[in-house]
Amino acid sequence: MVSRLLMSVVATAVLLGVLAVPAGADAQGDDAGEAFVEQAADVMQETLSAGAASASVTSDGDSELVVVEDGTSIDVPSDAADPIVIELATGAGVEVQLDATETGDFERDGNVAVAEADGFRTIAEPTDDGGFRLAVIITDDASPKDFSYDFTLDEGTSVVARDDGGFDFVDGDGAIVGGLAAPWGVDAAGKPVAVWYDFDGSTLVRHVATDETTVFPVATNWCMFGKNPNGSCRGSRVVKAVTKVFTVAADKVQAAFSAAWKNKYFRACIVGAVGGVAGDQVASAAYNAFVQGTRYARATALSSTGPAGLVTVMFAGCAASIAMTAIS
Repeated sequence: MVSRLLMSVVATAVLLGVLAVPAGADAQGDDAGEAFVEQAADVMQETLSAGAASASVTSDGDSELVVVEDGTSIDVPSDAADPIVIELATGAGVEVQLDATETGDFERDGNVAVAEADGFRTIAEPTDDGGFRLAVIITDDASPKDFSYDFTLDEGTSVVARDDGGFDFVDGDGAIVGGLAAPWGVDAAGKPVAVWYDFDGSTLVRHVATDETTVFPVATNWCMFGKNPNGSCRGSRVVKAVTKVFTVAADKVQAAFSAAWKNKYFRACIVGAVGGVAGDQVASAAYNAFVQGTRYARATALSSTGPAGLVTVMFAGCAASIAMTAIS
């Protein structure tokens, strides 16, 4: 055990010397990370927008999106200082005012409108079943985590909280004429992110909670429904979005590995590490067979080495292989 620990220390020192990180690599890594986040955010936006209404999306001088879909009309202004005006298929009227100083102005991108801001983007999307989605993609931990929207509803319409975290719009006769579906959020690794709403008077606040395990970007959503509360507002497309993000990540990992494999020292390290583990297991099995018998050897070859031992022999094998490559 002492000899293995010593080999581990030596191997680590050799690796640090041979595989020293060149100056400026941190900056390059940061640039690569930012590029991935940007690409992943684009994939999320593209996938979330896949359900946007397409039959009757237009624009004019004052509006980036003018939509009439399944009885619902939506007007998304070019100037974020103006409200988004929605008339749901139920006849209920809703105006939603964003904070223009933080959100930025909307620009049409196909059948959605996108507002770019520092650290996040807002996507206004008319859904294909008469709903309206306002998604936010957060790019990093320094980005805002609370987003406010001022709602103006028809006179006599009240906002009633539901147990799932969403809200119903209830008219003076007690009928549900629209509402907001339950909030959801997900990070680039597919892990759910906590999102919840507060209504303070007429202001809806969307809260997003991330932690040290969150993989950015993060997609969050509020979705307004009219006559179809169980339609596109359920947010099932996020699964496809995360799958695509994983594909982007996998492609980048494969490309990075292929590039690294061209380096003879990297190849030597991988081969040496695998050889070190294989050799250690064969040696352990042979020793146990000699002492305890064949059955004991099969059962305990891996368990007797343990995680720490496997890491040690991997480092040792990698270092030895690199040294032999350098000498040759």
